Amino acid sequence: MPIISFSGFRNGGKAFNGEALGARDGAGFWLNAVELTFKVTDSIAVSRYRDIKAYQWAGPEAIWLQIGDGTWMVHKSSQGSGEDPPLDDNRQTNLPTITYYDNPGIQIGMFQAFDARGATRIHVVQNFTGWVVGYPTSGGGAQQISDVQPWYSRVSLVKAAGKWSRDLGRSGTGTGWVIITQTP
Repeated sequence: MPIISFSGFRNGGKAFNGEALGARDGAGFWLNAVELTFKVTDSIAVSRYRDIKAYQWAGPEAIWLQIGDGTWMVHKSSQGSGEDPPLDDNRQTNLPTITYYDNPGIQIGMFQAFDARGATRIHVVQNFTGWVVGYPTSGGGAQQISDVQPWYSRVSLVKAAGKWSRDLGRSGTGTGWVIITQTP
């Protein structure tokens, strides 16, 4: 049994670091900001582990494109980038709570390349796995000391009248993983 357990997933309101959660759309980026929280469920964590912090793995993921009125096609599909720990500013350990923030989605460079290819729809599916690690006080490397929490982000864009906007029906975040091989 893990000594730290997953206790919450938020995609609305404000994160611990002051960032807005949920859809974050701006000049050339479309992101889904989320916060995951874990709680110490056994006091052994504090006595046997130090440097307790959130950790994450990215993948599998896929990018789907539609050019003109054509059919959807997979632009890229992979097992993901793998190790994807939250940046220090995006994680917080205030025992008994361990929290982290992430904001996956479409960045300007990726978006510009698809727009230049004549894309009329872009659909990005990203799956993640979060957990907590700690370093044994007796020495040694980091160990997983919590249960594992899968979560996903989908950002879907549509171009109409020369302007890009988020397709709310195909975008969102949640716990669990979504299938990356399913046509949007």
